Amino acid sequence: MFKLKYLPTRVVLVGSAVILLFAAKLYSISYLWFQIPMYLYFLIAGIASFIMCWEFYRKAICKFPTTEKKIAISFDDGPVLQTEKILDILKKHNIKAAFFCIGKQMEVNASIIQRIDREGHCVGLHSYSHTWSFPFYSEKKMLDEHQKTMSLLNSIIGKTTKMFRPPFGIVNPVVAKVSDKLGLTLVGWSIRSLDTVKSNPDAVVKRIIDKIAPGKIILLHDTTTGIEIVLEKVFNYAQENGYQFVEFNKVCEPKWYSY
Repeated sequence: MFKLKYLPTRVVLVGSAVILLFAAKLYSISYLWFQIPMYLYFLIAGIASFIMCWEFYRKAICKFPTTEKKIAISFDDGPVLQTEKILDILKKHNIKAAFFCIGKQMEVNASIIQRIDREGHCVGLHSYSHTWSFPFYSEKKMLDEHQKTMSLLNSIIGKTTKMFRPPFGIVNPVVAKVSDKLGLTLVGWSIRSLDTVKSNPDAVVKRIIDKIAPGKIILLHDTTTGIEIVLEKVFNYAQENGYQFVEFNKVCEPKWYSY
């Protein structure tokens, strides 16, 4: 099962700062030394917003604990017309995936969402707009967008999910707070394929297979050029090396859908 583990990094850093503050007062040490952990905290807090699996602001599923050769695959930013090709290849290899879908794409490609669900894959949330400004939304605006996306998905497949992958993988205090309010489970990844920046499919394949290990979650995108080449080569490599793709909805806690 996927397990959510959370190391309270903020608590450790803030606690350390408080201890240093008292130590400075007790031993008459210059308060300038206190600025070091303070600046370090803000530096780490900024960097951590872009690295979900540090779990600085909120716990997230980025891999699952296993020593067996089991991995998972996920796709972001769909559904688009090319998603149909992805589904064809997944069906050919009898592999189930998770698709983290954008609300506005669901509206224009509802039939593809229905196919994703019908063929046994999982549909997760990836915001409605997927705009660069999403992490900077107000709490209310972000809540409204989540609720709109959740309602839209329910209207298409009759199911509700609280599995959410933040746009760009950014988790800041507002994203974390809104996720808490709605009871969302953050789902990250442990193999970032960089398929959106690498134009050569073979380079994407190499990056993935170099990082494959038990329990890893692969991140790809529905919009990737040459995705069929990438998938065929990755799936063939996995089969030849004894790896099995697991189904998110069978191993994920909490359950993927509610009705």
